[in-house]
Parts: sequence; C-alpha cells; structure tokens
Amino acid sequence: MIMKKTFSIIAFAILMAGSFAGYAQNIGFGYDNAGNRISRFVIQLKNNAVNDTTRLADADLLNGMKIIIKPNPTSGVFSVLIPKTDKEQMIKIYLHDISGKVLFKNENCTNNTLIDISTRENGMYVLSVIVNNEKRTWKIIKE
Repeated sequence: MIMKKTFSIIAFAILMAGSFAGYAQNIGFGYDNAGNRISRFVIQLKNNAVNDTTRLADADLLNGMKIIIKPNPTSGVFSVLIPKTDKEQMIKIYLHDISGKVLFKNENCTNNTLIDISTRENGMYVLSVIVNNEKRTWKIIKE
C-alpha cells in the first residue's frame, strides 16, 4: 500500500512537471491614474515568447496607432516612437520597476519620447503606453 501511494505521488509529480515544461510565468500589475499599483496578475507564456531578447525593436498597434520601442534590450536610453500622433489623442507613458514603483511618467507625449534608465540597475522594467484609455504594456530589458 505504501509503495502504491509513493508511486502515485511520483507519477503525479512527473505528470505535473511535464505539463509546465516550456512555460514561464510573467507577472503584471495594474495601476490607477496616480501610478499606484492596484492589482496583480500572472500570465503563463511559452518560454520562446518570454526569452526572445534578440530583437532590436518592439512594434505593436494600440488604438490603431503603431507604437515602436527601440532598442530593446537597451543599455540605458530607449525611445518610444508613435509615428502618427494627433494632438487630440491622450497619450501617456509610464515606466515601472518590477516592484511597481513609477520611474518615469509622461502624460502629455509627443511622437518621440526618450527614456533614460542608464543609472538604474540591469534587469526588467515594465513600460505602459496608454492611448485614449486603452493600455498596452511591454517588458523592457536593461543590460
């Protein structure tokens, strides 16, 4: 009976380890308008999506606008490019460290915003861009 329980426990552990192989967790945070952290969420992604740091730029659409972040990974200074901005659109940019502390805040953005994190430690930072209350976040790596 003891051997059967031990086998069941070992089999369950192997099954669970195999089901999470190739996956990684990414923890994200939600913030209010003042920059305070109000929520925490965990996203499971495949490893190849998380560890791809060979790109020099990230580009994505947000509220119909192309957002380009380059270079990423960075050695200190990176830019957030929004090629076609309309003065009527509200564009906000926030940079947080992994503890949720606001390191950079610009609530009246132009089409090219430079962010300098050269004095900060190497690691991961979270960049949030908000266009007309639609939010998108990027992982910024400082090497």
